Amino acid sequence: EGNRHGLASRAHRPGLESPRPFNDEFLDFVDKMEQVLDAVLERFETNYLVIFEKLDSLLATAEPAPAYASALRQNFPRNQAVAHYFFSRTSAAWIGPLIAENFFTAPPPALVDEDGPTVQFPSWPESEYLVRIAAQAPQAVAAAVLAMPDTDNSRVSHDIIQIAMAVSPEVASGMIPKVVDGLDSSFGVLIPQAAGELLVHLCDGGHVDQALDLAVALLRQLPAGDGWQPGGDAYGYGVILREHVPALVAAAGAPALELLSRSLDEVLRADAERRDSQPGQDGSPLWRPNIDGGESRPESDLRDGLVDAVRDAAASIVRSGQGGVADVVKELESHGWLIFRRVALNLLAQHVGEAGDLVAARCAISKPS
Repeated sequence: EGNRHGLASRAHRPGLESPRPFNDEFLDFVDKMEQVLDAVLERFETNYLVIFEKLDSLLATAEPAPAYASALRQNFPRNQAVAHYFFSRTSAAWIGPLIAENFFTAPPPALVDEDGPTVQFPSWPESEYLVRIAAQAPQAVAAAVLAMPDTDNSRVSHDIIQIAMAVSPEVASGMIPKVVDGLDSSFGVLIPQAAGELLVHLCDGGHVDQALDLAVALLRQLPAGDGWQPGGDAYGYGVILREHVPALVAAAGAPALELLSRSLDEVLRADAERRDSQPGQDGSPLWRPNIDGGESRPESDLRDGLVDAVRDAAASIVRSGQGGVADVVKELESHGWLIFRRVALNLLAQHVGEAGDLVAARCAISKPS
């Protein structure tokens, strides 16, 4: 204060005085400031290059000891540039020392703009590294994933799904609780159909219970009908119902049908509450006039996708011998909505010869003697 060369006096002028003159004294001041910046920035540049030279030296280590990971933590800036440079180049040999130094325990959170409806999901070089080396060190990578705290960063959650896809179904099955946590987080996952591919991966490996747990979490997020969830990916969930759920039905049978039926029931109940309609009246003759499908329907309403999934699951279970017609019809008719009775009748129409009593009872006629 009081220094004629001070920056405060140059940044502000008292009252409404005229701007200071553009003269030699001002030009001399600007020149001196540029000299200071030149010196400071040159030192920054030198230090920056030295940092990456030291990183290259670490990366050249074929068999890193724990001390190397400790040096990485203690002697280098913890910023995105350094992390990206190192983790995009380092080998699977580093995974043990990095886990020991807790490099995978601080995923970045989602960045929510409090002044607007936007959110950013920062990339995390550490999880991207785990994706890259997952096939080379599956057990160690799975241990790193399980030690991670929960995060609302959908990009990190997507990386975890990619890791589970890169390892064997057996190893992936142990990671499903972490995948489910990502699905249930504030913003879900970036690409739902990636989780659907993981569903198939688990079924192919015979891990049906974990596949069912994953399917429960996926269907819990279904953006169906008027209940469209903000940011919901209707296309992605449509892919899951069409291309991935059949693998679950083939592997799990009746429990998969029960899950799909329960999901459709919940969607219809929520829709009926919004419309204040009568119990059991789902309006399906209007939005689904033909159970066999064929109509052009908008992807934003996944009720139709669920109807297709329930219909095809019921037919598949009977066709494969996983369940009898009577049991499947009983499951369908345990739900009080009209669409389920229509799906049950559609199934019975395909199995009249083996389910004559069921057909007769529903047609209110006596079976011929």
